[in-house]
Amino acid sequence: MANTSAHGKLLNAAHRALTEQQYQQAHKLAMQVLQANPQEAEAYFIMALITRQHDNIAKAEDIIRRALKFDGENVNYLLFQAQCLLELNQTDDAKAILAGLSTANIASAHQNDTVGVLHSRLGQHAAALDYFRRACELKADH
Repeated sequence: MANTSAHGKLLNAAHRALTEQQYQQAHKLAMQVLQANPQEAEAYFIMALITRQHDNIAKAEDIIRRALKFDGENVNYLLFQAQCLLELNQTDDAKAILAGLSTANIASAHQNDTVGVLHSRLGQHAAALDYFRRACELKADH
């Protein structure tokens, strides 16, 4: 569901710009939101996505931590952080995030696939299979 608030519209536009690889525009829109509301987790998430796209994984992980301060249960943020940590070879921290996730909160095919990939990259192939199966089941329903 689209967010119809003024900040929500800016965030939606920032996500569209990010999808179109218009990083400066996405950054500008996310910053507008953060200037008005420094506790807007989604704006930090957008900033982290931009930063990761520019291969600054350590900075992206730092930024996603800010988002998690304001929305610590957001599965997308947690998965993004786990991806960053894995890329930074902080495997124990990535494993801890995965262990803390509730399967009930991993709702989409994309989220399940991401968890599967993370488990696979951590050498946890049996666990990965369960998430890949669930991703396939969810994708088949749509």
